Amino acid sequence: MTKKVLVASLFTASLLLVGCGDSEGESRLSAQDMLDNGNYAGVVAKLEGRAVTNADRLSLAAAYMGKAGLGFADLTTVIASSNANGGDGFANFVQSIKTQSSDTALADLGKAVDNYKLVVDGACSNPSAITDSQKDICLFIGLSSSMKAAKTLSYLGDVTNFGANANDNQLTASACAMQYAYNGVQLAGCTITTSSNVTFTDTNRTYTPLQAIVNAQEFEYLMTEPLAGTSVRQTALTDGYCKLDAINTVDANKTVGSYVCPVNKSATTQELTAANVLVDILNDGFDSVIAAVGGADSDIAQDIKEYRTEVTGSATGTITVTNIVNYINSQN
Repeated sequence: MTKKVLVASLFTASLLLVGCGDSEGESRLSAQDMLDNGNYAGVVAKLEGRAVTNADRLSLAAAYMGKAGLGFADLTTVIASSNANGGDGFANFVQSIKTQSSDTALADLGKAVDNYKLVVDGACSNPSAITDSQKDICLFIGLSSSMKAAKTLSYLGDVTNFGANANDNQLTASACAMQYAYNGVQLAGCTITTSSNVTFTDTNRTYTPLQAIVNAQEFEYLMTEPLAGTSVRQTALTDGYCKLDAINTVDANKTVGSYVCPVNKSATTQELTAANVLVDILNDGFDSVIAAVGGADSDIAQDIKEYRTEVTGSATGTITVTNIVNYINSQN
């Protein structure tokens, strides 16, 4: 389906914001020149930690989107084509994001969303009072969040054939580990064992190593400490291997004394887990898109409703950890 009006709004949103003075205009033009030339690192170097105007924040968010590997015109095309090609639209979307996004996409997308949220200051949660320019930014937030969730799935296994029931052992193990961390239930088809707690010195975060065996193949995970006042745990997003005292030195292969390495290597930012990214981001992202485009009857809202139905079974369903686990297994 065609999204010409939507794509046009993505390019003009920064021009619609109220209160942009001369200095903001100059800053926007300077940053826009670098963005036009694909110098995303230059925009980040210029504005990171110094973005105080809406124009600067929009430019910084756009730069992080560029670093992530997809511009919004590309992203809306991916969403449109994923449902137009038949089959499971969200599975097609996941495959496209895996192919087109960069290795640093998850961190970059998080920073893009943070900057967009500073611009709208909570307006996305109040559709009745939202302005046209704020709707555009809320749309950016929703699409970025959906892209972040799709990228997260690529950390859980091979999504090349996601939706084709290819029976990837790692995806099965990841779903099993998520469910076990959530409520202690061990799903059929995998065997779970845990080891003594470990602490990464650079972040001072403690995890319980978890091993999931599927078809005689072992996969390693890190369970977070229980959420406050509960027994609920989550599985940290990991990539590669590192030692407890060298979290920034990551190897592709396991060595003596190394563990699967958390993607989040900062002690001051929220832990990145499969559950908090997939559950929170998908719920927030899907809702933001629908609110931003002016209701549930627009083309892109219909696409997002199809995604939600595929994951939850309902166009209005709230996504849960169990929904995610069941969805991964259904696509694998």
